[in-house]
Amino acid sequence: MQIHTTLAALAMAAVVAVSAGSAGCEQKQSEPEAARAASAAATDSKPNEADETILGHFRYMADAGLFRVCGAEEEFPVATEGDNASLERAYRAHATKPAERVLVRLEANFMWKPVFDPATGRAAGGKERAWYVERFLGLAPGDCPAS
Repeated sequence: MQIHTTLAALAMAAVVAVSAGSAGCEQKQSEPEAARAASAAATDSKPNEADETILGHFRYMADAGLFRVCGAEEEFPVATEGDNASLERAYRAHATKPAERVLVRLEANFMWKPVFDPATGRAAGGKERAWYVERFLGLAPGDCPAS
């Protein structure tokens, strides 16, 4: 079975609401919880909990990191905050050619980040989804498992 990740499913994370129980009230999930829920729904897997990791390909090109979860078709930018510096250091030490894809394990969530104009380096308006690396767990041997 091929897993399809859609931007629409991931964008749902900002508006997902859950029932607060028998009181009949609704409370919104925090963005990390909602991102985990939407990511899980989009990739047909369990939510990313503290003891679970995300496996996927990271590559660095044109001064930007990109990450694609194993089995997904879409690749998203990686925010420069969080543990991104550790991820980039390990990538530079391991990659043997420009924009090479390297298999990594992460604890990560989606976040919204401003879109920048590459010509000016200034905010261009709007926001895009990006991976926020909570923790870089290391390089992984081999390739993505077959889906």
